[in-house]
Amino acid sequence: MALGVDNQAAIRATTSYQSKPGHYLLDIFHDDLRSILPEADGRKLKIRWSAGHIGIPGNKAADEQAKRAAHGETSQSHLLPSSLKNRARTAIALPISKSVLKQSFNAAVQNEAKEVWLRSPRHATLQNIDPSAPSKCFASIIEELPRRHSALLFQLRTGHMSLNKHLHRITKAPSPICKACNQKNESVYHFIFC
Repeated sequence: MALGVDNQAAIRATTSYQSKPGHYLLDIFHDDLRSILPEADGRKLKIRWSAGHIGIPGNKAADEQAKRAAHGETSQSHLLPSSLKNRARTAIALPISKSVLKQSFNAAVQNEAKEVWLRSPRHATLQNIDPSAPSKCFASIIEELPRRHSALLFQLRTGHMSLNKHLHRITKAPSPICKACNQKNESVYHFIFC
């Protein structure tokens, strides 16, 4: 008997005895295989790599079932092997992969943070300063700067610098006019030139 599989990692895993995530599924596979092909029978199952199941009957059906399973759907109970059913003959719930759980949680947190950011009143203001925000671009710019320099750069980019325009807005300066050049501090880079 031969079985064509297009996943080389899965093929290697069938001969691995190291305990890894999801290894319990291979234990179930080996137990089912021993019940179908007892050692005294003499028959063997050969698992061969096949590039994308090319030319193998049932390829599309197998791929469809795998995609459905990846999205959390299960087959009808009567189609499952007995090793995947409980005593009531219904499908048992398989444990969820820890790494998949972490990935889906992180994706949900990122999506929620993005939605909160888009509703924020600061969103429009920061879009005028940096249209790519929020992104990792700013983090990559400041990663090698000392903290005081990165703080100055952030203050410049957001307009919360000790410039008269900002100080006047928060009622800490009597006028938004720069005393050095008699101009309003419209540019965030104004302090460099004054």
